[in-house]
Amino acid sequence: MVASGTYYVQVTLVTGCSDTDTVQVTVLPTSSNLVLGNACPGEFFEYNGIQIAAGTSQQFTLLNSVGCDSTVTVEVSVNPIPTVNLGQDTTICDDQTLALGAGNPGALYIWSNGATTQTITVNTENVYTVTVANSFGCTVTDDVLVEVEICSGTKEADWAAQMKVFPNPTSGMVMLNLSLAYAAELRVEVLNALGQIVQTHNLGKMNDLSQSLDLGTLAQGAYFIRVTVDGEVAVRRVMLQR
Repeated sequence: MVASGTYYVQVTLVTGCSDTDTVQVTVLPTSSNLVLGNACPGEFFEYNGIQIAAGTSQQFTLLNSVGCDSTVTVEVSVNPIPTVNLGQDTTICDDQTLALGAGNPGALYIWSNGATTQTITVNTENVYTVTVANSFGCTVTDDVLVEVEICSGTKEADWAAQMKVFPNPTSGMVMLNLSLAYAAELRVEVLNALGQIVQTHNLGKMNDLSQSLDLGTLAQGAYFIRVTVDGEVAVRRVMLQR
């Protein structure tokens, strides 16, 4: 096999005359490897008109100007992506807060509520989403549902076990049934996910309650029905769906 280099030849005639000549020989490799980097998972590089996905390789046969062909293996290396886990969907009481952390110190953070810090503290019902970008420019997104319940802070009254709210979910109308062993002052309130009262029904003194609640004018989402009997409170969550 001829190696790359400078070659010369000398020719001598029988008369004693001689001459020399030289030639530069370059032997092209029959195969080579080309590694491209800085690619995140899901990204592509284009080489010789072909899209090559990050973490994969593609083999090409190329023809040079003198008619020799060679095999080039093009490999696209893949950069790491951040790992983000906001945890399972969570329910908190209306007087509580919840800290959500995106991990990956030193990264860039974009939260759905506009925050750009590594950790946020929330107290309202919503789906919270964070996008994290690492130093390679690779991004990942995670989300978590945080639900807020109205909590009385005390043990629920014995009569609350008899309270029925239906249908749930509802498209508008809700029935509230409750039977008491004695006549008592009753008040029914409907609260939104922020804890704001959107309906109030002062029903006076009674022991058998069969009350219809029209939620049809409210926006779709989660609501809470709070029933107060002689100062004791019970709360039920109801979903309004169109």
